[in-house]
This record gives sequence, C-alpha cells and structure tokens, in this order.
Amino acid sequence: MRIANCQTCHGSDYGDLSGWDDEDFIRAMNTGYTPDGYQLDLNSMPWRNIGQMTDKELAAVWLYLDTLEKPQ
Repeated sequence: MRIANCQTCHGSDYGDLSGWDDEDFIRAMNTGYTPDGYQLDLNSMPWRNIGQMTDKELAAVWLYLDTLEKPQ
C-alpha cells in the first residue's frame, strides 16, 4: 500500500534509518530536522504534513519502517 509515495525518493527499503529510533523519527517529522541536525527540504519531504499525525500514529509508522529489510 502506498500513501505518500515515499519509495520514490527513499527506495524500496525506505532509505537507511539505521541509528535512528522511534523518538528520532517522531522528532524529525515534528520539527523537520534529522538527528544529526540536517534540515529536511519541504519541497521533497512533506514532514509538515506527516508531522500532523499524533505521536502514537508516527510511532506506528516507525514500527512498520523498522520491520523492513535493511540495505546490505
């Protein structure tokens, strides 16, 4: 199921989120900044829209992403 076409930019594994945890993901979606301080580009990453989800909803998204096969 595709909702936001994340795979277009992040690939079939939704990018490499190794080193991130659920709090990092939620914070990035709420603030627009990655754990290492990189500002997400609103033109390519709709974090403001995604960040309107509740923390519980974002945690559920994180749980799903964390189940995906990691790149080798």
